[in-house]
Amino acid sequence: IGKTRSGNDIWALRITDNPQEDENEPMILLNAAHHGSELISIEFALDAIRWLVTNSMEGTGKKYVSEFDTWVVPMVNPDGNFSVWDVDHNIGRKNRWDVNQNGEIEFNEGVDLNRNYPFQWGSLGEKGSSSRYNHSWYRGPRPASEPETKAMMNLSNTYHPAVVFSWHTSGNMIISPYTIDNVKIPNPDVPWEIAEKLVQNLPKAPSKSRAMVVK
Repeated sequence: IGKTRSGNDIWALRITDNPQEDENEPMILLNAAHHGSELISIEFALDAIRWLVTNSMEGTGKKYVSEFDTWVVPMVNPDGNFSVWDVDHNIGRKNRWDVNQNGEIEFNEGVDLNRNYPFQWGSLGEKGSSSRYNHSWYRGPRPASEPETKAMMNLSNTYHPAVVFSWHTSGNMIISPYTIDNVKIPNPDVPWEIAEKLVQNLPKAPSKSRAMVVK
């Protein structure tokens, strides 16, 4: 669906009954590893692929494959993931971009792709994201400055997903969209209602804590 800062491919798998055609079906977009170091998120995406494919001929799985157009992006940030495995396991949250243009990728350079999207970009100032390029939460020099972010936006603008689910690995919670301060919340708040149903059915974490829905 696009290229990274380093020129690597960003892959998506389309799972539907007629994947070569754009049918009039609701799109579901599942994605993982906006932060390349959040390794287990990739496993969640691969598990979703496995479940959809192996159950595509009967029951609920058949319903999803025949009535929806599901796209799975298991690794939004392959460059960051490369950093984890081949450079230093302490890095890889952000993409690989020589921000200060000194000819080398230094520790903690790059952009936090999850904070680079245009919606409410930098609206909280230094709370929740950072304008400093060597900060773990660096949001980039401008909205959608990164090719990885643009790839996800282009995919979404082409197919207009009804549902987007993005896996991360920090915090036993589901973060519901449109709940940021000074943003109009949908009424009824369907995402929040669905999230509450999801957490009711999730098992307890190893710490014995229950997942929760948060702003």
